[in-house]
Amino acid sequence: MRSRCTSLCTIAASLFTTAGIAVAENEPADAAPALGGPAVVARDDANPTLVMQAYDGSIEPLDLPVEVAAIDLLRRSVGLDDRTESEIERILAERAAEVDRHFLANLEDIVKLQSAVGSGDRATITRIGMPIMQSYRDLESEDNGGPFRDRLAAALPQADREQFLAMITEYEQALEAEARTEAEAAGKRFGVIQYRIQRALSRAQADAQAAYERTLLQGAAQLDEVFEQANLSTEGEAAARKVLQDFSLERLRQGKVEPDAQPTRAEIIRVFLQLSQVLSAEDAESLRKAFRESVGQAEPSDDN
Repeated sequence: MRSRCTSLCTIAASLFTTAGIAVAENEPADAAPALGGPAVVARDDANPTLVMQAYDGSIEPLDLPVEVAAIDLLRRSVGLDDRTESEIERILAERAAEVDRHFLANLEDIVKLQSAVGSGDRATITRIGMPIMQSYRDLESEDNGGPFRDRLAAALPQADREQFLAMITEYEQALEAEARTEAEAAGKRFGVIQYRIQRALSRAQADAQAAYERTLLQGAAQLDEVFEQANLSTEGEAAARKVLQDFSLERLRQGKVEPDAQPTRAEIIRVFLQLSQVLSAEDAESLRKAFRESVGQAEPSDDN
């Protein structure tokens, strides 16, 4: 399943890049760097930093979005009071839900881009990708609460807020300085605008992968276990996967995320009626038994 995630993220990356190029074309060529400064700012033990060097001397990449990494480091280094911790958790959950909804709402168009990306059809990528990129940017519009970083900062006490923002600024400064140094060492001109596009692209890729793992990847892994137990015919498994994946995607788009929103009795009846129409009687019964075992004979809710 990891390969599927990589494929989806690659497609998303191509459309975000295309959208970024369109923006860059409208910016002045001599735009000043958004961030500047030394690669690594000296810190003492009282001032945590996200800038860590790998064995080769390069900056160690973060496994999390820079905002989340800064919050996690702040938690470990100075700690947060219960009220602040609760508000931070709310904002993190809110952001994850926003990104997940955006990913799912645009999933079909992202998948449609695969052939266009493979053939280098920039016109199609731009036509489909530009609206997706704009809606991604809108996640951080003022109407939607503003930038993710600012939402987190606003929840912190003043001293912690300053340290949080300083860690992010330091990390971004270090990355830009490193990229500039590498370009100059290679005898190349450092493109500030292209650098900004790549940084935005990296964030979009990380968000797309995280959304995939929170939604489709988890459900796909559960389906694999069920189908292994059911041992359906090749044709039956393909047909059943299509029905169940469509059902899962429909529920996710409606904001019905398990385990908080278990399928209702009516939903289960509907999906099994659909399965009975595409499966042989033997395959349908095998799949029904496998599902019962996978949920430990749990009864569906009585809601309609």
